[in-house]
Amino acid sequence: MKPDSVVGIRTRIYVGFGALVFVLLVILITAYLALDESQRAQRRILEYNFSNLYDLPNFRANLNAQRLMVALLLESPEASWDSLADELESRRKTADSLINNLILRFRDFPDESERLGVLIATRDRYNKVQDFQLELMADGKKDYAKELFLRSQMENYARMRSVAGELEEMELREARDIVGRAEDDAALRGREFLLLGVIGIVMAAALAVYMSRTISSYVFEVGSAEKSGAKATRALKMLNASRAAAIRAHDETQLLEDVCRAIIEMGSYKMAWVGYADDDKNKSVRAMAYAGEDGEYIEHAKVSWGDNERGRGPTGTCIRTGEVVIARDTSTEPGFEPWRFRAVEKGYRSSATIPLRCDGRTYGALMVYSSVADAFDETEIELLKELANDLAYSTTSLRDQSARSMAEKRARESAAYARSLLEASVDPLIAVSPLGKITDVNLAMEEAIGQSRAELVGRDFSECFWEPKKAEEGHRRVLTDGTIRDFALTLRHKSGLPVSVMYSANIYRNDSGELQGVFASVRENSKG
Repeated sequence: MKPDSVVGIRTRIYVGFGALVFVLLVILITAYLALDESQRAQRRILEYNFSNLYDLPNFRANLNAQRLMVALLLESPEASWDSLADELESRRKTADSLINNLILRFRDFPDESERLGVLIATRDRYNKVQDFQLELMADGKKDYAKELFLRSQMENYARMRSVAGELEEMELREARDIVGRAEDDAALRGREFLLLGVIGIVMAAALAVYMSRTISSYVFEVGSAEKSGAKATRALKMLNASRAAAIRAHDETQLLEDVCRAIIEMGSYKMAWVGYADDDKNKSVRAMAYAGEDGEYIEHAKVSWGDNERGRGPTGTCIRTGEVVIARDTSTEPGFEPWRFRAVEKGYRSSATIPLRCDGRTYGALMVYSSVADAFDETEIELLKELANDLAYSTTSLRDQSARSMAEKRARESAAYARSLLEASVDPLIAVSPLGKITDVNLAMEEAIGQSRAELVGRDFSECFWEPKKAEEGHRRVLTDGTIRDFALTLRHKSGLPVSVMYSANIYRNDSGELQGVFASVRENSKG
């Protein structure tokens, strides 16, 4: 064979080998880009918050339910108003919660935020008019309340439904656009993979090694995905269990203990505890609840949230900064030095510390420990953050509920005490609202007029006297001057007999200085 032929064969071999390498590179690069684009399209769908498409229809349904509830109130007997008003208040709270969710989701979107601002402003007007309607109904002015409902409220209702519908349409368009782009990307990737398949058939022998490696990579990825999926499933069960505990909770400490227990049992973690930041001189972190161990580790931890040796660990840093702190390996983490020996002894290899916030202030932290180093991936951290946010909201709600209960108890005790003082007087006593409605009477007043407390409360004060205009004049003078003494009136006894009385009264106010009404004595005129 001539040298030039050898060179030519070698050249063809080199060219053929180069072409094979080139084709393989093109296939690899195209496959990589196609897979990357497909994953991006899938991520866009997964990252899109479809909750808006649920909350907006719910908000519109809630508005419709409120409108029907008010209409039912206007047509119902007075005896059923309290239960209907309670249901209406519950609907309003639900609407407020939905509005708050929408504010959080739309805050970075100017168009949606502008429409949401219009929706909130209209809803505020709607609620104010609704409150005024309830006051009118309480004063017996149902016809005016109906007129407001048909005139002003229907306009506000239509405006809110229109704006909510616009927001929903915008979200639907965006969702369709994201899904449409994903479908287009999927179709394009499908055509690319078809072309790659044809090339792959032609180059089957050359791609054998590549396919082998691809399959190996696939098996590895599937195994990794299964492990990641199992962890995500456990984390979701843990989150659901903690939310169930929050729904059942009536006591803050019990709630914290139940959540810690759910983290251990459902999340398969080694230990969990909740600590609150005390404002003492050492800036101590007080353990409120824990699960997964006997408490020895926490008892000896003596954690601080100050800028000191025991405050520079995960818990103290988290509370000071309000940021999530992850200890990937407790055996090497620099800030874990004061607790390293006991942590290793207990088998705590890594930890996640999540802040608990209320009204923009970090008041504590949730600490979760794993027996595996670097155990917390991004998905788990996000779920733990969601759990901590739920926990902070639930504990704050329980505190508010407890505070309301105490306030209501004090109010009942105060009312009972005031009632006992009222009944202790031998003189006829009567309490009247600024609008002239009787709000309370004592037994002496019942006997003086010959009517029961149930018959008197809610009636116009002036109807109890033979000269209503003069009685109204006396009531106005008290409201103007703050007091009146020995104002002569004639009481209308149930039997029809006139009773000459002297009317003396003072106004009374609440703790905030707001006028509450008039407190008066109606003493029989001994001079006739």
